[in-house]
Amino acid sequence: MRPLLALALALIVLGSVQAYMSFVDGLPKYQSVVPVETQATGQFRLELTLSQDAQPDAFEAISLLVTLPRQGDRVIIRSEEVISCADPIIIDSLAGFVAGDNELFIQVGVGDVGFGDVGSAADVPRPAAIRIRLYRDQQVLVEETLWAAPGEPIQGKVVIPVPESPQQDEARDHEH
Repeated sequence: MRPLLALALALIVLGSVQAYMSFVDGLPKYQSVVPVETQATGQFRLELTLSQDAQPDAFEAISLLVTLPRQGDRVIIRSEEVISCADPIIIDSLAGFVAGDNELFIQVGVGDVGFGDVGSAADVPRPAAIRIRLYRDQQVLVEETLWAAPGEPIQGKVVIPVPESPQQDEARDHEH
């Protein structure tokens, strides 16, 4: 009697597994839908203005890094050299923006401030900032400033809404 009971339980378990597998195979297949991103038209120009020199420090070898995170962390600027704050950084003919929200990640090193002579007024750390301006066909799309506490590197994300065509920019500007 026991062998028959064991055989019946084994058939029930295997039958249940087979019924479950048939049920799962009968479910509709999941199809991922990836939205198609429309390339934004126009001539883009990025202008960065620093409040103080960008320079690497003891922990980070990068003085300036600008990337597009949503595009596989595409690097726009990467520098390990000291960059003077006297001249703005201008990148003409910038491509790769899509219609909709774009993001720029910006990191600026401020060097090893605060580790020099304590008595010197020049060594007192001050707040650092970077002003970001993005132009499309010579019209300002975004103007934003990122700030950092004294002695801290500037890091931040700037969200840039880019309409599909420049005509949409003009229509939005004329709405009252």
